[in-house]
Amino acid sequence: MELNSREKTLASAGVILGVFLAAIESTVVATAMPTATSALGGISLIHYVFAVYSLATVTTITMWGKLADMIGLRRTFWAGCLIFLAASALCGISQNIYQLIAFRFFQGIGAGAIFPVAMTTLSAIHSQAKRVKMQIYLSAVWAVASVIGPPIGAVLTQQFSWRWVFYLNIPFGALSLFLVQTGLRQYGDGQSAERRPFDAKGSALNALWIVLLLTGIAVNKKGRFLFGPAAATAFVSASALAAFIFFRHLSSAKYPFISPSMLRHPIFIKAGAGNLLICTAMFGAMAYVPLFSQAGLGETVIASGHTLTLCLLGWIITSAVATRIYLRISARTLARFGMGAMTLAFAVLALGHEGVTVNRLRACLFVVGAGMGLCFAPLLLEVQNAVPRRDLGSGTATLQLLRNLGGLMGVSLMGTILAMNWDRSGPTGAGLVSQFQAHEAMGKVFMAGSIFALAGLLSVWNLPVPKNKSLSGQ
Repeated sequence: MELNSREKTLASAGVILGVFLAAIESTVVATAMPTATSALGGISLIHYVFAVYSLATVTTITMWGKLADMIGLRRTFWAGCLIFLAASALCGISQNIYQLIAFRFFQGIGAGAIFPVAMTTLSAIHSQAKRVKMQIYLSAVWAVASVIGPPIGAVLTQQFSWRWVFYLNIPFGALSLFLVQTGLRQYGDGQSAERRPFDAKGSALNALWIVLLLTGIAVNKKGRFLFGPAAATAFVSASALAAFIFFRHLSSAKYPFISPSMLRHPIFIKAGAGNLLICTAMFGAMAYVPLFSQAGLGETVIASGHTLTLCLLGWIITSAVATRIYLRISARTLARFGMGAMTLAFAVLALGHEGVTVNRLRACLFVVGAGMGLCFAPLLLEVQNAVPRRDLGSGTATLQLLRNLGGLMGVSLMGTILAMNWDRSGPTGAGLVSQFQAHEAMGKVFMAGSIFALAGLLSVWNLPVPKNKSLSGQ
C-alpha cells in the first residue's frame, strides 16, 4: 500500500533518528569508556568494549538486510532497535567489565540492523527525487553525531555518571520506534517482502569468514597484529577458505542468503569495489591523523580534532551537492571526480610529507572529505536502483558491509604501516618521537591511502550508466 505524505514523513523521521542514535553511540561511548572501565576495574580490557561492538555490527549487517527483504522493514527495524535499546539498558547496569563487554556485543547486533534497514526504508517508501534528498539528511546526521557526541559524553560522565551514555538511548530509541510504527503501519509487508526460507547455513558461513578476517587483521595499540604475523596469516587464510565455501553455497542454494545474480551485477561489482577501497583509504588514514597532528605538527588534542572536522565539513558540503545533481550527472562522473580528488590529495601529503604544515594538512583533508562526499551517496543510490525490489535490503546491507570492512581493514593496514616505518625512523627515546619520525611514517600511510583511492577510481571508471534512474520494481 502506498503511504501518504504524513506517513512517509513519520517513518523517515523515525529511521533517521535511529541512525542518529547508532551513529552518536560510538563517539559518546568513546569519551565515557576510560571512566567506565576504570570504575569497573577493567581498564586493560577497554579495547574489547569497542571490538565486540564492531564485530557484532559487521557480522550481522547482511543478516538484517536479508530479514528486511523477507519479513518486512517495520518488523526488522523494530527487532533490531529493541535489541539495541535492551542492550543499552543492560550496559548501563553492568557490574563488571565482563558484563559490559557481553552487553556491548548484543548492542552491536542491534546496531547492525539500524543502518541498512533505515537506508532501505528511505529507498523503498520514497520516489527517486525524494530519495536523493534523504541522503542529505543522513549525511547531516552523521556530521552532527560526530561533532556533538564527544562533548555530550563528557558532560554526562562528569555531571551524572558514565551509565547515562547508555540510558540516554532509551527515550530517543522509544520515540524512533513509535515514529516507525506509526509511519509504516499501513505499509504492506506482503507487498514489500517475499516469503522465502531463511538460509541459515549461508548466514553462518558469511559470519564465519568475516569473523576470521577481522580476527586476523586485528591490531594492538602499537599497530602490530594482535595475535602475531603467523596467526594473522592463518586467520586470513581460513577466512579466504570460508569465503570460498560461502560463495559456492550461494551458487547451489535454492534460496541463497545473498542473490548470486545481484553479486554478479556489474554496477554492484564496481560500486562495491569502489566503496571498499575508498573506505580503506579514508578511514584507515583518518584514524592516525590525530596522532600525526600532535606528534608531527605539535597540535593540541582539541586542534587535531578541528583538523578532522574540516574533513567532515568537506564531506557534508559535497554530499549535499552530489545528491542534488545526481539526477542530472551520472554516478560514474561523480565517482570519478570524487575518487580522483582523494587520490591527488593523499598523493600531495605523501610526496611532500617532509614539508607538511597544519594548513596544508587541513586543506588536503578537506579535499579528501569532499571527494568522499561526491561519490558516497551516489554509489549507494546506484546500487539501490540496480537491484530488484526483493533484494533491496540485502543489496543495501551488503554494500554497507563492504564499507565497514574497508574501514576496519584500513585501520589495521595503516596501523601496521605506521608501526613498521615509525620503528625504522630512529630511536624513540622515552616513548617520544621526533617530528621527523612522525612525518616519515605518516608519509607512508598517506601513500597507501593514495594507492587505495586510485584503485577505487579504476574500479568505478567504467561504471555502467543506466538509461533511467527509476528503482527497479517500482
